[in-house]
Amino acid sequence: MGIPERKEREKNRIREDIIGAALGILTTEGYAALSVRKIASRIEYSTGVIYHYFSDKEDIIRAVAEDGFLRILERMREAPFDPEEPIEGFKNFYLRYFDLMLENPAWSKLALLSDIDSILEKTSVLNRGISKKSATFEIMTERLASAMKAGKVRQADPELTAQIIWTTAYGLIARLILEKNIDKKQRDRLVKEFFSLLDSYLEP
Repeated sequence: MGIPERKEREKNRIREDIIGAALGILTTEGYAALSVRKIASRIEYSTGVIYHYFSDKEDIIRAVAEDGFLRILERMREAPFDPEEPIEGFKNFYLRYFDLMLENPAWSKLALLSDIDSILEKTSVLNRGISKKSATFEIMTERLASAMKAGKVRQADPELTAQIIWTTAYGLIARLILEKNIDKKQRDRLVKEFFSLLDSYLEP
C-alpha cells in the first residue's frame, strides 16, 4: 500500500472515530450534551482535528445520520428482487433491515426517535415526492411500480405504498429497541406477523 492510500485510510479512520464518538454521546447523554470539545476529549484528539473534518456540531450530526442511511441503502441494494416474486424481494430486504437496526441499537434509537433537525433531514419520509429525494425510497418505489406493472401486487400509488410499509416496519423496530427485554421467540413471532400483514396488504 502506497503513501496516498495509507493517508486516505487514516483519514477515513479518524472520521469514523469522530462519528462513533458523537453517536455515543448523543445516545447516552443527549443532544444538549454534545459538543466538539466533548467529542475531542472522548477520542483524545484536539478540537482542531475535529474541525479539520467537520465545520461544526450540526455537520457531525448530519454525518451520523448519513452514515446510518448509507448502510440501509447498501442492505437494500444487496437484497435480490424479482418483480415476478415481489413479496419475497421485500422480505429479503426487510429481514436485512431488521437485522441491521437491531444490531445497532444506539444508531437506530437516534434515527427512529430523534427530533433533532439535522437527523430529521435524513429520517423524514412522509412528504409527497420523497422517492425523488431519498435513494432508499426511490428503490422501494421503483420496485413496487415494477411489481404493480407485472400484476403481482395490488394497484396503488407506489410511493404511498412504500411509505406505509416503511413506517409500519419503523414502528415495530422502534418498539423492539425500546422494549429490549423481549425474548427472541417473541421477536421472531412479531417479525413473522409483520410479513403476514405485508402479504395481505400487497395482495393483488
